[in-house]
Amino acid sequence: MERITENLYISDAEALLNLETDHKFDEVISLGHRTHLGLGEADPSTTGDRFVFTDGPHKYTIFEAAVNYTLDCLERDQTTLVHCQAGVSRSAGVCVATIATRHNISADQALQKVEDVRPIVNPTDEVWDSTVRYTNTEEL
Repeated sequence: MERITENLYISDAEALLNLETDHKFDEVISLGHRTHLGLGEADPSTTGDRFVFTDGPHKYTIFEAAVNYTLDCLERDQTTLVHCQAGVSRSAGVCVATIATRHNISADQALQKVEDVRPIVNPTDEVWDSTVRYTNTEEL
């Protein structure tokens, strides 16, 4: 579990499964592939401190919803953990778009901030395209 900014963290599913019940996060945002996490069938809903998006192929609308939700959490000064299965692509893309938007920097600059704390991040092409589309910082 790596801290990117004061209230934004990134991780993978394994770290989520090892979270103590009295963890420090106000929000835990799970991105896709719930069944791999042992969380049951996909059901996009807010339950407790976990906002979960559906399984399946990457869709911009789901990516956009995840970034918007993350931004809302940070606006409310909530300590927020964003994770996906490996903590490499989907969570990285959401965190990069969030940082770029909040700090008015390019997606490339925000990616560097995430890579500084989690060197294994490597958004897939489709996730990166969504990140760039969301931030409107570069040509696709």
